[in-house]
Amino acid sequence: VHLLQTGSLSLASVALVVLDEADRLLELGFVEQVDEVLAACTHASLQRAMFSATIPHAVDELARSVLREPLTLSIGERNSAAHEIEQKLVYVGREDGKLLAIKAMIQVSDTST
Repeated sequence: VHLLQTGSLSLASVALVVLDEADRLLELGFVEQVDEVLAACTHASLQRAMFSATIPHAVDELARSVLREPLTLSIGERNSAAHEIEQKLVYVGREDGKLLAIKAMIQVSDTST
């Protein structure tokens, strides 16, 4: 955004803007920055796309404010976990504990199949 504000960057020739994990961008308060980037993309046939696994209702409203004629694709129940996926919370203590925990899960998975 700083480069746009100083005129050091032009997005006039950008024809496709993709925001992945759009819900996180908008939830974290980057609405003004997203608006500024999108406003700088002035290509006549600009396409905008936002992707996210979950989009809460409030974030959906924000997303609609920056999209033109949005198309929504939902698979399964909105904002719910898939029933086929087993979820588990594992406390690992420190950062290096993550790798050890993942290795242990893989080993258990390999022996059970």
